[in-house]
Amino acid sequence: MRRRVLTVVALLALPVAGGAAASGPADELLEAEMAFQSSARRADPKTIELRFAVAPGYYLYKKRFQVALDGRPVRPEALRLPRGQMKTDPTFGRVETFRKSVRLLISVPPTVGTHAVQLDVISQGCADSGICYPPLKQRFRLLADGALNDRPESLAGSGFAHRAPGSGSLSKSLTR
Repeated sequence: MRRRVLTVVALLALPVAGGAAASGPADELLEAEMAFQSSARRADPKTIELRFAVAPGYYLYKKRFQVALDGRPVRPEALRLPRGQMKTDPTFGRVETFRKSVRLLISVPPTVGTHAVQLDVISQGCADSGICYPPLKQRFRLLADGALNDRPESLAGSGFAHRAPGSGSLSKSLTR
């Protein structure tokens, strides 16, 4: 009898042990800033180009991009995005996503002209392991001559309050 109880306990423990082994890579997720590296530049006086390099095993949601110039939201028709890949997401259903890289073109209103501009960007993505990141908020400062400050600021919270970059890895605590 005791032997049967030990066998049942051992069999019940197998899925738990298998799940723990399978979750190993999720414990070493990249921080959002590393998984979705971004850059911005003035392509010409009327256009800002925003690029994301997406790490292998990660993807960005097309419909989760929001952009503001000098604190004013950019109208959807002024934001040009390429077609993405369709994905069936267990939480969100059929969604369009970007892997590897994505290039967004932002039409600059005539009122902005060629003066220095602040570009606030919100994006959101997930890892293939099923862990999704909260929206990533970043700020770029494009100078009048089209140059960019050296790196975007990572921003968190309800406004655009500055958050210092972390160590490069993220714990498994992020969930959908």
